[in-house]
Amino acid sequence: KDILKARRMKPDALIACMHWGIEYSSLPHANEKRMADWLLSQGVDHVIGSHPHVLQPMEIRPDKQTPGQHAVVYSLGNFISNMSKKGTDGGAMVRLELKKVHGITRLIHSDYSLVWTSRPVVSGKKNYEVYPASFIGQSIRNEEFSYMNLFLVQSRALFHKYNKGIEE
Repeated sequence: KDILKARRMKPDALIACMHWGIEYSSLPHANEKRMADWLLSQGVDHVIGSHPHVLQPMEIRPDKQTPGQHAVVYSLGNFISNMSKKGTDGGAMVRLELKKVHGITRLIHSDYSLVWTSRPVVSGKKNYEVYPASFIGQSIRNEEFSYMNLFLVQSRALFHKYNKGIEE
């Protein structure tokens, strides 16, 4: 009903933000994949998920009836977190570039940027600090560098193996 109601408002794009997934699992469960399929079949344009506290793959899917494409992001991970479990110290920001041509809005480009959170216990500082992946060569403590590099290496390996149609 919500999707139908939203569609009747004639938005340029309809993005479903889902709170789903199994905590700490780096791959989406079959239930999330089926839900993404269903959401897209009901008229949702893009799906962005959260909840597992770790990154999960992203994909760009072709529309089954039009030349359009749909972004499905299963989990953005954590942006800021005090969690210390493996993979919970960072996340991703996703950029979807949409363009409206002849009254139809289409996804024309997408990418993502990884971020890592330095906690006070690691940095020795009072506050949390969020670093973009591009910060890896800057001056940070050795312990921060080690944790950040580990997060980036593992995240990039996951995305290299499972992402479809979306790059950093």
